[in-house]
Order: sequence, then structure tokens, then C-alpha cells
Amino acid sequence: MRGRHPGVLQAFMTFLRIDRSRDDMRALATQMETCTCDRTDPLVDEFHAWHWLDHDTVPGKYVKQFMPRTDTMESLVCALSSLLALPIEAACMDWKQGQRHDVWPQKSQDALGDNWSQTTTQICRWLDEYPSFQVAHLLGSFADIGDLSTPIITAMLHSATLPKNLVLLLNRAVDSYPPGIKSSDIGARMFYIMPLNLVLTLMQCIETLVIDNVSTAYFYDDQALPMLDVLTRVGRLYEKTGDFDMWGTLERTGGAIHAKLGLPHDKDRYHRDIVKASTEHKEILLEMAAKTSHQTVQKILYLLMSHTICANPDCSTANPTSWSRCGGCSRVYYCSSACQSAHWRCEGKQHKGTCRILKSVGEAVSLPTSAQADALPELSNADFYRACAQANIQERDLKLLVKRVLGDVRILGVFNERYAKKYAYRLS
Repeated sequence: MRGRHPGVLQAFMTFLRIDRSRDDMRALATQMETCTCDRTDPLVDEFHAWHWLDHDTVPGKYVKQFMPRTDTMESLVCALSSLLALPIEAACMDWKQGQRHDVWPQKSQDALGDNWSQTTTQICRWLDEYPSFQVAHLLGSFADIGDLSTPIITAMLHSATLPKNLVLLLNRAVDSYPPGIKSSDIGARMFYIMPLNLVLTLMQCIETLVIDNVSTAYFYDDQALPMLDVLTRVGRLYEKTGDFDMWGTLERTGGAIHAKLGLPHDKDRYHRDIVKASTEHKEILLEMAAKTSHQTVQKILYLLMSHTICANPDCSTANPTSWSRCGGCSRVYYCSSACQSAHWRCEGKQHKGTCRILKSVGEAVSLPTSAQADALPELSNADFYRACAQANIQERDLKLLVKRVLGDVRILGVFNERYAKKYAYRLS
């Protein structure tokens, strides 16, 4: 078909990439659900009864659990996606090697049109309407165009719906893996793993690009915790089967999310490799924060004056009923005298080494000890730097303060949520 009937593939691709609103897409689906066939014609009746993808006699690479729910619009979109993904992947391989590709698509515009971002956003919409491995496969083929992929992946990163559908498909793939498959049945194992690999490959493509210095963790947004949970499931499936290599995803995606959100190192809930990678990510975050120590300490002061949390990083008290401030710096809270005593002498985390620094910096810049988050006092970075210099506050003290305060994953999570860069917009 690529060589003899490229116009057919071009028509299929044009159908999928046309910019449609959700109302337009659903109206089109409704029209396809309304039968106007002349069933008295035997030929029409035969085609009418044929199911696009899920008919028992139709060979395909997807098992029943991975098939679309209906035989109308959803099946059409999935069939076209599956049909188009393979030639696009083949073309990408040739383009990467600097070779000519003489069959469809001969150039990237054949598949993506002139507006790659809009095309990608539209395919993300189709995936949201009909979450399927076939449409995810088509998206993954886009993301693999090499040097030309930046606008494509940027559009994916700005998608408001792609994160939840990645989570959904990963869960579906894990749920569908039969527990009774024998280790010797390599073909069956690979058959069930293939859809999972499609999603993981798409995730890896997406995460190769960092735009506007926004962390991978914030691409997943409100799906960050569900993504951690399903990655833990995938990691544990690997331990049982050894069928696929996804440690890069555990470390890159899981570790980044876990560290940015400041989650506890709970190895019962999260896969051990996620927790391990999170520790490494946290060290990188602290090193980066220490490089701009004056700006970071200013943000820490703003955070401490507007967010109440027991300063003892090992505190396990839920919903404390009373609070007391540190008598030295007046900048941190404790829920009990026991927590304050423990924090004062806690090895590697002790407040004893930072109490004086917090007090000195606070007095130097004349910032209050408490304020509402939406009414923080204004102070420019230049004025903050100048005040610290005049008070002879040393750089090494500021770096120690950053390391000790943000070393508490609870505070680090709040700090990242408040100050880390997020995407300026998301498209649905």
C-alpha cells in the first residue's frame, strides 16, 4: 500500500490530523453510530457486519483485552493509527540514517502536515477520546523523528490529557498480563509485554526533552502519584518476568516525581529503585539550590514564615494541636518539646547548626517571622544579597542552611510546589 496506494495512507493521516473540537469529534462518532446502510444488499450487509479489529478471523498483534470497545469510530481511529504507525517508524529510521525514503511518507510533512504541534495535539485528543495502545503507538512514532521532534514533544508536554492516559494504559497493560504464563513460553510473554513497551517507549521519548526548565515531575501534574503507583506495579512485574528493560523509566520518571513531591522513602509502597533514584535526584536538587544560595535562602525564609510544619524531619505526629517556636531563631515551629530536643541533636539534620544562621539572616534582611502566603513582604534579590553582605553572612553558612532545611523531604516538597517552574499552559 505504501508504494502503490500512498494516497490512501495520506487520506487516513489527513483524517486523523484535522483540527477538531471535542464536540466535532463526538458528533462525528455519533454519525458513525447511526446506521444508514441498505441491509437488503447482501454485499453491504456483509461489510456492515464486519468488525474493524476485534473479529475472530482478523489477524492482529493485539490481544482481546487491548482491543477497542466498539466497532465504529473507536475501531476506525485505532485501525488507522495502527496502520499508519509502522510506515512512519520505517521512514524515521531512514531519515535518521540520512537515507532517502521513497515510499509514504516521503517527507515528514506527508504525515504531520505543516503544523506539527497542532497535529500532535489532535492525536492527543484522539487518545483521550479513545485511550488505546494503537493511538499511543502512533504518537510514539511521531516522537521518534529525531532532530525534527522538538515541536512534537513540546506539544505532548503541554497536553493536559496525555499524563492520565499514560497512567491508564500502563495499568491496563499490567492488569492484562496473565499470571499463569510459563517462563518458557517466550512468545506469549512478549505478546503481552508489547503494548506495555509501546507506552514506556512513548514516555522515554517525551522525557528526552526539557522545555522551560520544567521537571518531568510537573508534566504528570495531578497524575504524579498515580504514575508512581503504576510504575511500582510495572517494576514488580519485571521482577517476576524479566521481559523488558524499564529501569531507566523507574529512575528517570519515578525518581524525579518522588523527589520533587518530597514523598517519604516508603519502600513498601514505592518500588525500591524509585526510592533509590529519588535520593539521587534530591542530592542534585540540593546542589542546584545551593548554587544560588542567596535566592534559595530568601525563598526558604518566605516559606517558613507562611507555612506551619514541625521542623523535626522525623516527626510522625498527625494533626498537632499546639505549636511553639524555636526560642533561638523564632523561624521554625515544633509540635512538642520532645520534637524540639530531638531536632537539636539529630545527627546530620540538627537545628543546632542552623539556628544561628537563620537568626542572623532574618535580622539582617529585617523580614518578619510570620506572614500570609498571599501577603509576603517585598524584597528584591539584590537587596537581600546586599543585606547579607553588610551583615558579613558567609556563603558557606547559606549553603549549609539550604542543605539542612531542604534536606527535609517534607519541606523540599512544599518548596518545589511553590517555587519550581511549571508549564505556562496546558492544552486539552
